[in-house]
Amino acid sequence: MVGALRSNRCETCRKRKIKCDEVWPVCTPCKRGNRDCPPRPSLKVIDSSAQLRQQLGKQVRRKKPRRSCKDEDVKKSEEAPSRNKFAISHCKVGRGAFDLLLQATMNLTPSNQLCCAFLDCLHTQPPAYNLEIIGSFAWQIPQRFGLSDALDDVAACMMASHMAIVRGASQFSRINPKLYTRALRSVYSALEDPNECRSSNTLCAILLLQRIEALFGESFGRSELIHASGLATLLEKRGPPNLNDKFECLLTADSHMCIIHQSLVLRKTCFIASKEWAASMDVLDGQTHLQILFHRLLRQMTLWPALVREKQYYFESDQYVDPFALIQKTEQVKAAVDEIGRDLDALIESDMLIRHIPATCLSDLVSEMFEFKDRMAAVLLCYHAMYSITVYQILVSLSADPFHEPELKHEILRLSRRIWMLVEHGLKNKPLGLPMLPAALLTTADSADWEAQDQIIEIMNEFDSCQRLKCDTWTRQKLMWRAMFYRGDGSV
Repeated sequence: MVGALRSNRCETCRKRKIKCDEVWPVCTPCKRGNRDCPPRPSLKVIDSSAQLRQQLGKQVRRKKPRRSCKDEDVKKSEEAPSRNKFAISHCKVGRGAFDLLLQATMNLTPSNQLCCAFLDCLHTQPPAYNLEIIGSFAWQIPQRFGLSDALDDVAACMMASHMAIVRGASQFSRINPKLYTRALRSVYSALEDPNECRSSNTLCAILLLQRIEALFGESFGRSELIHASGLATLLEKRGPPNLNDKFECLLTADSHMCIIHQSLVLRKTCFIASKEWAASMDVLDGQTHLQILFHRLLRQMTLWPALVREKQYYFESDQYVDPFALIQKTEQVKAAVDEIGRDLDALIESDMLIRHIPATCLSDLVSEMFEFKDRMAAVLLCYHAMYSITVYQILVSLSADPFHEPELKHEILRLSRRIWMLVEHGLKNKPLGLPMLPAALLTTADSADWEAQDQIIEIMNEFDSCQRLKCDTWTRQKLMWRAMFYRGDGSV
């Protein structure tokens, strides 16, 4: 795992017993005194492959159920949906990045073969197994193979995990321990190199590691949070991206959600909420209308951690928090998010991006489900409804106007129904079609009654799409605790 250091004080300041501001790569006291500031890693790298091997060993040793007869086995195999037609035949798990080669007669270099393999993952059909979900930066990665060992090895690990879910592997065998170890060592070497550490290829490798944990690891797991913390630390130390480097701007834009989540967990203001960071999205050209709306929404979501933090301080009787200023700030965010919602509804209606179909699940909550023409519309609709619900819930808790509260709760219920209408699309395109839907379902827990919450819990367990340990399954207590955390009523 790649995470943030608790303390990054330089060795010179430690020996001189003075306070170090931990500025990287050269701290301010050493710079002012013209002293040597020894190189120090910007992040910590922990090899967690031993834990992966242990989990994989437990899964292998698990006793298999007895089979009755050959005829019954053949019948089951014919009835079961075949995933082999979606399998990526060019991938194989081996000793490292260059073991994932194209099985063809063409005489290609290893980096070109890795490029072909990665492009194949981006074109995999159906969308449930398409690796394009990792972000818009994915299409820029193949042309960078061969320039960075860290990026090559992390991409190889991701493709091996992608092949594992295509073959229907269990959760504990999705991340290959050998490839994961090799990727971590390559990233560590890149972080030790002063030139490679600031490279956009190294930043991309760390972002891919976070995506590996988010898509193929444990849902809402500790490893995903650690990688998000490492990614946020590296971005903060690098500063705002070079506006002339489109790849770096794409990486920054696609890093927003994991940095926002990390700031929510640590209850601190999101550093990418400043105008300097917002400029990285303004320079991105060739965007569709949906992508423009999505980036507008992301800019508003960077204020989420600050709202939650100030709300928590207010209810802890912090005298420095002005409740009227907090309500005004939340109302401004609400107005901006509502405007994005109106633009989204108009775009959906004009381009006919959504078709309504009868509901096959959660029928007690909604009678219809959404079917999407463009997968990006589902992603944007999901994020918008989730964040809007959170903003409305914060306003409900802060508002002292009894006449305004029913209107807010009505809007929360309307937005919750939107998320429930996404369930059919999410189940149809799992595991990679709509990975953010479980987090969105958490925000709807308060809008559902006792029986409906049981249905949501059942859907949440089904979205995990793997055989999880009994202690890791979703329960009502875990569901409500997570929902409270997102709106600032609980802590991790």
